[in-house]
Amino acid sequence: MLSELHEFDWLRGSFFTGASGSARTVRDFLPARFDRYLRMFPPVLCRNGSGPASTTWRELAARKGVQIQPDTTWAQLAGPSKVSSDFSVVVRDRSIDPPWSGVISPGCLRALASSLATGRDGMVWVGVWRGFAGGIWCETDFRQLCTPNREFGVWEVLFADIDRFEVSAEGWGLRFGPSLVWPASQAWIAYSDIDSYTTFVGCSNQHAERLLAADAETLELAPETQVVGL
Repeated sequence: MLSELHEFDWLRGSFFTGASGSARTVRDFLPARFDRYLRMFPPVLCRNGSGPASTTWRELAARKGVQIQPDTTWAQLAGPSKVSSDFSVVVRDRSIDPPWSGVISPGCLRALASSLATGRDGMVWVGVWRGFAGGIWCETDFRQLCTPNREFGVWEVLFADIDRFEVSAEGWGLRFGPSLVWPASQAWIAYSDIDSYTTFVGCSNQHAERLLAADAETLELAPETQVVGL
């Protein structure tokens, strides 16, 4: 493991400052410096007799006769439907798995890469939550970021290849994608918490407009929105 960098300082005192498990707003969750805050809803996997296929949160909401809202939760979409012990939702004859928590989906990463600028040689910092297997990574060339309630292993990677970034943990047969992404310019940040199925973004007005135009499954959040359960 490499040393922690001073350029992470802006996150240590402003990221995830609310007590873990308590009610907190978007601006307790992400740094309060940004103009706009967004929520990205990743694709979800359906399993039925014909094999797996993906669907969207909007489609699930439409089946219930409601519209997706910035504060819609997975539990609300499950509604009276049967929810299994692994948190999948059974709708009609299809079992619908929630997205992985704590990991930004490849689809969301591609939307970020096509909409947002890095400001530095096309590189970004990528953090993976240390709680995955205790943060004992097979890859050794990482730095550490410690915030009030979360710790991450951090790598610097090419933004254009962000959707292919994965690391493996010792003793696990799994590989993990990014939980946290931000550029050295600090112009924006994207984060998926282990207690959430979706991704939160803080950014400028210009970046927000680009991302909202590029990804139909992204909605704007008010800074005072409670993020617990999202």
